[in-house]
Amino acid sequence: MKTTRVLATSLIAIAFPVFSSQTLRAAETERFGLRMGMERAEVIASVGPNAVEKDLGDVLILATTPKPDPSFVGYVVLVPPETGVTKVVGISNDVTANSSGELLRDKFNDLRSSLEANYGKAALVFDFLIPGSSWNEPSDWMMALLNHERVFMASWKPDEEGVSLAEKACAISTGTGYIIVTYEFPNFSLWKQTHGEEEDHFFTPVAVNVLIAGTDP
Repeated sequence: MKTTRVLATSLIAIAFPVFSSQTLRAAETERFGLRMGMERAEVIASVGPNAVEKDLGDVLILATTPKPDPSFVGYVVLVPPETGVTKVVGISNDVTANSSGELLRDKFNDLRSSLEANYGKAALVFDFLIPGSSWNEPSDWMMALLNHERVFMASWKPDEEGVSLAEKACAISTGTGYIIVTYEFPNFSLWKQTHGEEEDHFFTPVAVNVLIAGTDP
């Protein structure tokens, strides 16, 4: 992986464990081989310490996962102690793009088609310019994305396991972009109740670029 791009109570009654539906779901719900609720040490053991590109405590940046997807070259995992793994983000390789963003959009749509084959049609697809942006010409598409004045993403309703899915296009220059795919497990809501938006700065395109470039956000 390129260093410039590489770029989270069991109850016992009468001596028998009692498993709640959430416990059973955690044992089954996984993405990229990372199971909902996995502890931080389990995650590291599952990929090996050499696969940990950055260890930020509750956030791990991994070069691979137990079940890697060839669409992605890096992964960001939110694994706080109170919930275990609760959010996983796949980061694509660089996509060479023209100023109008056609090549990046093509890559985005190809990946979206693959996701829809597995999870059904996206509930929402956004491609809009922030009101007031001056980057409003077709040839400004990548510049607007780079300056976070354009949003190009898709989102899905939670699936039968309660996992939320979103895909987003990002830019690191007017000629280069990448795509992130985010899975939020059902236990993510527990984390949000306690931390609010605290974790989100680790998962913005700006932060991902900073993290994988080798400096903390």
